[in-house]
Amino acid sequence: MKYRILNRSGDVILSSEDNAVALVPPGQPFDPTQHSYTFISGGETTFVRTEPTAHGTQTYYIQVAISKRFSAFIHTLTAHIRLGSMLRFPLGSVVLVTVAVYFTLRKVLTPLREASAAAARIDAHHMSKRLPTRNLPIEFLPLVDAFNLTLDRLENGYIVQRAFLAGAAHELKTPLALIRAQIDMDGTTGRRLCFRI
Repeated sequence: MKYRILNRSGDVILSSEDNAVALVPPGQPFDPTQHSYTFISGGETTFVRTEPTAHGTQTYYIQVAISKRFSAFIHTLTAHIRLGSMLRFPLGSVVLVTVAVYFTLRKVLTPLREASAAAARIDAHHMSKRLPTRNLPIEFLPLVDAFNLTLDRLENGYIVQRAFLAGAAHELKTPLALIRAQIDMDGTTGRRLCFRI
């Protein structure tokens, strides 16, 4: 990579090399109207760009030249940097979204875990327990309310069943006691007959 600062006549005022001359194609004079061109110098292709700049009443020309090899290196480097940043952004986004989703789901699912644990504790001896609806997400409230209503109906059916069984047992005590007394009074023959039936 080279640079030159030239005056209007093409004399070098400042350059990246000692004893430098204007960057022009071999055998041609400095032409300030040519803004960009390519030439081969020392077996290497060189790209040159010339830009005029005004300073007070004077006009100067800034020339920058880069070799084809250096240009290819810069393109490769910027492509790697671009590819790296392009990959870095999506990967960073995926990591951030994953962390956010994890903590959000953990917070949302905590009341559901509590409701699940409460449901596991409900059995025939604890029929009056219900699932808690506090802090549940609004989307799950209809499901939990329907489950609690189902538990209410089951508890009512269980209470009716127990009442029926208790009443039936009480009602059967008297006839069974009478049959047993009758068997005891009739002797062993009657008892054998009863057991055959």
